[in-house]
Amino acid sequence: MLAAQTEFVVPYPDAVYSWQRAQHFFKIHISDKFKPSSQPSPDILEGYSSDRGVYFYRVKKDQGHGGFRYNVECIPVSTQISSTLAKQNAKNLARFIAQGQLELSLLAK
Repeated sequence: MLAAQTEFVVPYPDAVYSWQRAQHFFKIHISDKFKPSSQPSPDILEGYSSDRGVYFYRVKKDQGHGGFRYNVECIPVSTQISSTLAKQNAKNLARFIAQGQLELSLLAK
């Protein structure tokens, strides 16, 4: 999981499923309290990890040659929050989007 890249391309035809996984992660793991009323674009998902709003997640999707190009970010909202755990969260989410594997035990909330 730690080897996962946060910028990557998912080739067609798997690209459709990768976006569905990203949407599923946001539906399950992003707080309704802190979700924007509307996403900034149909190709961007963003929101906070919990009711405390510890981490801010953003997933951007672009059409690339042969697949969807992704950029996954997890940003700590305070200097008191570990940036190392935020990077781990971003890599964990990136791997879930690309391969369908999410390590829940390593997902810092």
